[in-house]
Amino acid sequence: MNASSPSKSVVVTGCSSGIGRMSAIELAKSGWNVIAGVRRDEDAKSLLQEQPANLTPIILDIASQESVKTACDSIEQLTQNRGLNALVNNAGILIPGPLELITQEQLQQQFEVNVFGTHRLTQRLIPLLRKAANKNQSARLVLISSISGRITPPFFGAYAASKHALEAFGEAWRCELSPWNIDVSVVQPDSVSTAIWDKACSNMEPSKSQDDGQAEQLYASMLRNTRRQSLSYKRAGLATEVVVRSVLHALNHRRPRPYYRVGWRTRAAFLANNILPTSWMDFVLRKSVGG
Repeated sequence: MNASSPSKSVVVTGCSSGIGRMSAIELAKSGWNVIAGVRRDEDAKSLLQEQPANLTPIILDIASQESVKTACDSIEQLTQNRGLNALVNNAGILIPGPLELITQEQLQQQFEVNVFGTHRLTQRLIPLLRKAANKNQSARLVLISSISGRITPPFFGAYAASKHALEAFGEAWRCELSPWNIDVSVVQPDSVSTAIWDKACSNMEPSKSQDDGQAEQLYASMLRNTRRQSLSYKRAGLATEVVVRSVLHALNHRRPRPYYRVGWRTRAAFLANNILPTSWMDFVLRKSVGG
């Protein structure tokens, strides 16, 4: 990134693939100075090959305190006295499985990335956002949540719990940061056609932690249905660019929305959840996994 450039600067996390990668590229193309967080050197090189202008990859693992500290030191040097105009918290993981069988280690990992890591990084960068806002520039904080941030499907309880927490962060930050004119937006997409579903399917195996050895028998049928459903999300989920358009709107529009509900299923599900009896919604969700 050109340190002398007056262009606005943005940090985007989780830029190795999917929403983060495309957001970083599109923002750089539109003139933003993009600091793109990736976990591997190969991903940094790949990003620069595709978008060499206005983009600076940095190694960033939000689950690691040391990595966040090192990355934030670099971000402060790159932005110098201008502050940071925007932060897009996109990095996240999905650990599926019945809550009965999710181990404490798995739950800790799910929250370490999606919740604690997001808070860790944002806490460090809020002073830079405030600095940009104090210079009469816009300052934006964007959180990439999910339809699961409001509605919890069976076998995605750990993931949904982390996204529910992220939604709570958004509500709190929106009020807490308003005195400094830092706008906060939460993007709530339907299932997106990314590699996250390949990882989810590969991890969707019943735990062997139960002493009676009946875990696989108890959940096998519903897990098979959930795997098939997850594969359909990979094939027929939202196109990544649809979500990225909402990210661009949240960063570029004079009045960003507090929520971006992306995809007709998200809008329909939220509406149904508000007006239908809970028992009806439970029935629909159970039937989705053959329960």
